Amino acid sequence: MEISLKNNISKLGLSVSNKIILPILVFAIGVFLLKDYFMPGIQIALGIMIAPFVFTIKKTGAYSHRYAIISTVFLLAFYLLHIKILLFLGVGCLLLYTIEIQWGKLGMLPFLFLICISPALHYLVNSFTFPIRLQLSAYAAEILNFVGLSVINKGSYFILPNGQNYSVDTACIGLNMFNTGLSMTILMLGFSEQQTKKSINLPSLIILGCATIFLLILTNLLRIVALVFFHSEAGTAGHDMIGILSLIIYTLTPMYFLIRFFNRKYGCTNQPLEYRKMVSLKKSLCITSCIALGMLIVNENVKEYLRDTIKDKKLAALELNGYTKKLKDDGVFEYRNKSTLIYIKPANKGFESDHPPSQCWQGSGFKLNDISETTIENFTIYTATLKKDSVTQYTAWWYDNGTNKTISQWEWRFAKEEPYRIVNITTADKINLEYLCAEFLNKKLF
Repeated sequence: MEISLKNNISKLGLSVSNKIILPILVFAIGVFLLKDYFMPGIQIALGIMIAPFVFTIKKTGAYSHRYAIISTVFLLAFYLLHIKILLFLGVGCLLLYTIEIQWGKLGMLPFLFLICISPALHYLVNSFTFPIRLQLSAYAAEILNFVGLSVINKGSYFILPNGQNYSVDTACIGLNMFNTGLSMTILMLGFSEQQTKKSINLPSLIILGCATIFLLILTNLLRIVALVFFHSEAGTAGHDMIGILSLIIYTLTPMYFLIRFFNRKYGCTNQPLEYRKMVSLKKSLCITSCIALGMLIVNENVKEYLRDTIKDKKLAALELNGYTKKLKDDGVFEYRNKSTLIYIKPANKGFESDHPPSQCWQGSGFKLNDISETTIENFTIYTATLKKDSVTQYTAWWYDNGTNKTISQWEWRFAKEEPYRIVNITTADKINLEYLCAEFLNKKLF
């Protein structure tokens, strides 16, 4: 009896170890492939926190090769389009595949989880909501004026009644709140499904996702109003408390009741299936290894192609009198003289990341203040103040295709004529910046 018990325990331990070999292997390959793609931040911390509530088996005794197929599709798309998020999603789907074929079928939440922790979410929020965030500041000024506090809005900062400037940190205008709000919504969805043993269908998830985004935009607006009204400076307890309470009251509380309603009204009970023998470790290892090897080969092929290919020949041929020219590792061309630094980023396709200066300067350790839309020579451009320790610089940027200049994400992405490049001018003198912007806005560079 004792020997039989020991054998059973030994078999159970071997079975569990077999089931975690493939997920660990894929995770290690993912870390190797994406080590330069991920940035430490709140998304990773939130991802670790919500993962136990998301990666739950909905149908034990069932398996599927669907994620292997989806992973292969993402891999082929990465090979053709060279967009890193596609490789990330391919690795993520391969990880989900190794879980499903060894443990049982998952629900929809793990795939949403992948998108939520992806740096692509950071990029999408930072790029596409940037003009929305500036517009929210304008609406906040209107609300404050309506309640009797006379303020003037100048983009990301306000002029208070006493003439003092109050700047709303760009991170506070929405980026961290969007990441946190979406992650907490997925957490509540996972917790609700675990409690009720029901799964929410895809149409309901889409509705709940849209509701979350709408509430987060509203929350950001009301948060800005409260921050300016109480003149709460960044880094203070009051500033953080306003942000936390705004998120709880205006987003998480309504979403809690919405999720409960949709789960009870439209949730599908997870029916236990008759047990089937899962895919053997040998077969699973063969399929997983083939896809993982393909990822390693394609990734090296794409890196070599991007390194050896001149992406923008017109920009590569562009020379500016009085400026020294340098090609940086990321493909950006740097033009520099004693008082001015100009970055011109190569043309991108509409579906590609453009890495706007609002991201890149923060990545270089600078803090962006006083971001606003400024009109120079009848062109609307973005201007901002850069600060790092005791250094203060003034910067401006726009999208330029030689004929037209714009700051609209939609306009440059859907342009059918000459593609757009980002022109970013930085100086130590604000007046000199305005003069240079006027000069370059009237130039046909391409």
